[in-house]
Amino acid sequence: NRDKLIHSYVLDHFDNVSVYGAWEEEFYKDKRFKGPKLLRDLESELRATKYTIMFPMQDGWLSPKIYEMVSRGIIPFMAEGYDKQENVEMDKSVSLFLRVTDVEDFKKKITFLNNSDERRLKLLKLLKESMLKDEYYDGTWIAKELMYQASEVAGHENMPCIAGTKPNKVEAFF
Repeated sequence: NRDKLIHSYVLDHFDNVSVYGAWEEEFYKDKRFKGPKLLRDLESELRATKYTIMFPMQDGWLSPKIYEMVSRGIIPFMAEGYDKQENVEMDKSVSLFLRVTDVEDFKKKITFLNNSDERRLKLLKLLKESMLKDEYYDGTWIAKELMYQASEVAGHENMPCIAGTKPNKVEAFF
C-alpha cells in the first residue's frame, strides 16, 4: 500500500525529490531512494524543505513524523489513510486542508501555499501552536496521561493528581 502511494503521489509526478527510509530492495534502483537515515543526518536537507507527505505504515495509523516535520518548519500533508482517528490535535479546517485525496489535490495545495509565503507561514504557525505544546516537551502531558491510565486500571477514576484532566484519544490503545 505504501509502495503504491509513494509512486502515485510523489515519484510519478516529481523528479527533484529524495525518499528516505527502509524500502524493498527493488526500490533502490530508483536513485531518488536514499535508504534509512537518522533525522539528525538530514538537517541540512530539511532546512530547505517546505512540504512533506505522510503515508501510513498501516491503514489508519499515525506516526511521529508529523510532529518531527512541524517542529522543523515543514508543512505535513497527509495521504488518504493517515491518522484516521484524528489523534493529532489541530483545528478541523487545518486538518481538512492537510488531508489530500489524490496527487492533483496535493499539487494544488502546494501551489496555493507557494503563491503566498504569508499563507504558508500562517499555516505553519497554527500547526506549531496546536501541536507543539510545552507540556509535550517537559513531561507534563505524558505524566498526566500515565496517571489517567493508571487510575482507570486501578479503578480510581477521580484521583486528585489528575482531577480536571480529560482523556485523550490515546486511551483507545489501552
